[in-house]
Amino acid sequence: MDELRDAYADLLDLDGSTLSNDFLTNTENLDLMRAAIDGDTDAYDELMSRAGQDIITHLQLSPEDYTQFQIDLANVQAMMDGMNFQDIEIGASLDDANFIAGLENMVNAAGMTAQQATDYLASMGVDAEVIEQKTDGTEKK
Repeated sequence: MDELRDAYADLLDLDGSTLSNDFLTNTENLDLMRAAIDGDTDAYDELMSRAGQDIITHLQLSPEDYTQFQIDLANVQAMMDGMNFQDIEIGASLDDANFIAGLENMVNAAGMTAQQATDYLASMGVDAEVIEQKTDGTEKK
């Protein structure tokens, strides 16, 4: 199972420990992995989406937390959809405060660990490294 976990981790650029055994052994996911390895970008995108769903499914959120997570996720996705990177010029300054706040709200609503959040964001196409912080603002080791 560890080899399969490592294969998914390498392909999806995630920490394989955030994926459930059900995800790892699902035959449809294995077929998608095979197709993605062969260069099928649609299969890769679908596998990333399924990985994100797997991470959320196994967080065991309360109904209230899940509802808040869905609201925050919709807000983040709306911000991502509204970004037009083709019009950005070299040297432009981006105001990402609202986007970062939205991500923070989404992660906090779900009670994710830093690794789960990093992997979930990767499944959305966001290359980020989430760092847990203590309430005094220092990094948690």
